[in-house]
Amino acid sequence: MLANPFAMQLLRGMLGPNYQCKFVSSDTCLNGAEIQSPHREMDPGLSWEPRGYVVNVPLHRCDLDNGPLEVWPCGSHLWRDDVIRGQLGFDDTVQDGRNPDFEWLASLFPSRRVALDPGDVLIRDPALMHRGTVNHTDRPRTMLAICYFRDGLTHNYGHLDLNLDRELYEGLAPHVRHLFSAALEEPATV
Repeated sequence: MLANPFAMQLLRGMLGPNYQCKFVSSDTCLNGAEIQSPHREMDPGLSWEPRGYVVNVPLHRCDLDNGPLEVWPCGSHLWRDDVIRGQLGFDDTVQDGRNPDFEWLASLFPSRRVALDPGDVLIRDPALMHRGTVNHTDRPRTMLAICYFRDGLTHNYGHLDLNLDRELYEGLAPHVRHLFSAALEEPATV
């Protein structure tokens, strides 16, 4: 899953040959969990060149009833931080808790809930506005979120030592191990 050939080829084309994996996390939505507020992992930066991508991998069917990811594919990944936070005063970082002002802003734009099957991958910009939705079933919905960054860049979200210890790292195949080598050195934060 960490080195899906299709996703790796796309990431290499978008991020360059020496991109790195910053973190792997499990997003699990349980019955009774509240809907997240719309949020972004990071602002879009000041360049058209992509800095990183999140690859979402469902571990089982993620349908419209069991807490699908909701995305705003209306260019929210291009909303500049100095405008959203600075001029307009919105906080786009609240995930766990209510954020009425940013929820109001999100309501002005169309969104879609994404159904995914095992074997699918969703590759998204970390600046894309999104949220986890309510799971109406009794079965937990689990999806991996794997974040990759351009060589020399990283983000202050997630720490490799929470995902990968030295023994596990040493046991990875070489074509997978290189994805984590720079994260062990902690490149410049963006």
